[in-house]
Amino acid sequence: MKRIESTIVADEVYRRIRMLIIEGKIPEGTRIDRKALADDLGVSLTPVNVATARLLGERFLERRNGTGRENEGLFVPERPTAELVHVFAVRAGIEGIAARLCVERAIAGESLDKFEMLCASFSEYRDRDLSVPFTAEEREIYLNADKNFHEMLIEYADNPILSDIDSNLGCIHRSYIKGLIRLPEETLPEHREIIAAFVARDPELAQRLVIVHHLRSRDVLKASLEAKASKPI
Repeated sequence: MKRIESTIVADEVYRRIRMLIIEGKIPEGTRIDRKALADDLGVSLTPVNVATARLLGERFLERRNGTGRENEGLFVPERPTAELVHVFAVRAGIEGIAARLCVERAIAGESLDKFEMLCASFSEYRDRDLSVPFTAEEREIYLNADKNFHEMLIEYADNPILSDIDSNLGCIHRSYIKGLIRLPEETLPEHREIIAAFVARDPELAQRLVIVHHLRSRDVLKASLEAKASKPI
């Protein structure tokens, strides 16, 4: 784990621990060992204590009072599927607006090199036969391409408020904690349609397609919850 220089304050420790949680590098259900974290980050216990108290208040951590040391203390809470339903609804709004802003920036001729990089996303799958299922390894590679695309979308939109909302809520990172919600065979054509709207410089279509893209994932999660709820106990 990359160490933090001693000159960095508790805010940086907070950001680092928070990102480790969001990215799943500290998995759900993990008990937080503050001494080990301090050692890994190269800081004293004080900034770690400040950071974990802040994360507890923001519900990135929870306090448990179980029996035995291994069952008490601060833990990374398990994120239920119901929470992801809300996350994808929020992503639909945030990234739909971001997609529109991306196209508007391209029309204005702003940072076109970055826009071209965005439009080149998933180019490695241009000739992919979608009738052939992706292997587990291919799905993992696709997940990273998917995540990079949506991160680039927020970045190129160049709207600090949208960036802050996504960063503070960790929407994109939290969406991938449980892996892909839908198979690449289903979402790759949707990504291609979104990119085609970018290339066509159609902001309204780009916004609409991104919203539909995320709401479809939300609906898959909702259906999963409803199916579980309908099963007899």
